[in-house]
Amino acid sequence: MCAFVAVNGIAFVSGSAYGWPAPMLPLLQSLESPLEGGAVSSSEASWLSSIMTAMRLASIPAYMWTHDRLGRKVTAYLIAVPSSSAGPCW
Repeated sequence: MCAFVAVNGIAFVSGSAYGWPAPMLPLLQSLESPLEGGAVSSSEASWLSSIMTAMRLASIPAYMWTHDRLGRKVTAYLIAVPSSSAGPCW
């Protein structure tokens, strides 16, 4: 049961993170941006949208090593802890 919750929690947080830029980038790029530094540029918006995908790609070797050494379930738990703690931030 714990593995089920961990894996589905990862999927929920990932989906939320990938979907976050769609409604938020227009707000962050507008004149009414809630950021202290003002609106974000198109370049900054591009980085905000792509950084999670780039980090996932960079983490593949660590994931493969952990999966080989510790197994699927422990690896899922190790991924679920930071993912679930980041969930309330969205």
